[in-house]
Amino acid sequence: MDYLTRASYPFYLLHLPILTVVAHAAVQVPAGVWTKFLGINLLTILATFLACELLVRRTRLARFLFGLKPAERNG
Repeated sequence: MDYLTRASYPFYLLHLPILTVVAHAAVQVPAGVWTKFLGINLLTILATFLACELLVRRTRLARFLFGLKPAERNG
């Protein structure tokens, strides 16, 4: 729960641009409405989570820009 609490603000900020890109790509695909809906939702959640984890939480500058505390160093 602590992880999700700390990731909520970057997730909130990143989800709209990612949603826009995924939805724009999904509109081009010849599929049913529900298939597009589910695909957009799943891909947006997955891509946003990966962006938060790989781009925001693991770089000092991104942590600072998103208002996160500096990462604790183990050792």
